[in-house]
Amino acid sequence: MSIYSCQKQKGSFFPILCSSPHNLHVKSLKVLVLVLATCIVPAAFGQALTWGTPQFSYGASTPGGVAGRPSVGGYYLGGFVYGAISQGSTTQYLLTVKNGGGANPIFSNLSNVYYGGFIVASNTTPAMTVMNGRLYMAYTIPNGTNYIISSLDGINWTGPAVDTANGLPAGTQYNPSLTSDPSTNTIYAAYANGTTHTPIVCKWVVGTNPTCNQYYSLRTENFNPGIAFWQGLVYLGYADRGDNHCLYFYKYTPSTAAMTNWMPIGCSEQTSAGPSLAVRNNWLYVGFRSNDSSAKFTVRVSTDGVGLAYRQQPGFSMDGYPQLVTVGTTMLNVFARSGYISTSVGQ
Repeated sequence: MSIYSCQKQKGSFFPILCSSPHNLHVKSLKVLVLVLATCIVPAAFGQALTWGTPQFSYGASTPGGVAGRPSVGGYYLGGFVYGAISQGSTTQYLLTVKNGGGANPIFSNLSNVYYGGFIVASNTTPAMTVMNGRLYMAYTIPNGTNYIISSLDGINWTGPAVDTANGLPAGTQYNPSLTSDPSTNTIYAAYANGTTHTPIVCKWVVGTNPTCNQYYSLRTENFNPGIAFWQGLVYLGYADRGDNHCLYFYKYTPSTAAMTNWMPIGCSEQTSAGPSLAVRNNWLYVGFRSNDSSAKFTVRVSTDGVGLAYRQQPGFSMDGYPQLVTVGTTMLNVFARSGYISTSVGQ
């Protein structure tokens, strides 16, 4: 008879594996199958993060975004998490900040960022993504023109890299969203059409002009969508423009620009701001603010691209959108709260 020991494997999709001493023998394939079936426990919930108490750090007098829904753009580059907000009472400038390194929740002032006198629209907050060692930031100026600029260090920026004249849509609203596919040197930007309130997705291979597609037949959105590149597709989610505030999701296929309906949850989840999508350990995280007086940070997780099985609601509230930023095996939720850039660390 063989004696097997089971051991939890940290970071593995199957957290409990079985091993046999090298001097013991398996007498039959049936025994092996039985043992493995008994010892391997699916990790449907084993890797989900636990979110810590928010830390309030950098004070921003008027964080950008629509009133009641301020938000912070953010991404991880070169060991630091960078954030971007629009700030100012009348004139809104881009302000970039960074943390103390790694998953450190404390942010500090870095620099004001604007070009040629451009200022950002008062109802928008910039979005960020990182691709092949370069940080990209998307923002909108008051006339509705959209820009994407880039930086190697989060301090010195080159731009505008692309603008409406080069193919980005004009007349959009609220916050742009960015994600990227480093393997093809492609950035994806998502917007909301300010007139029809339907999604716009742009595909931009660096060095060429963007190609944008508007999806007039899709459900209308209340705010700009959140997007993430995952398993070869761009996953997109947003709040319905109707009074129900339900979360709806789609999958964008880069090769064809086709948009496929994805229904991981129904109206059991509602949000009063746009969601944030991010990938960690090949799982897709969806963060959003609940649509009730508590305005609580809520997280759903998909392990397979079919459903959102896991749910967490740590208990703290937000003034606007969350921004999920993956830092190695950790994830930060960066958000605005009471005039501060606040951070909760997921571990």
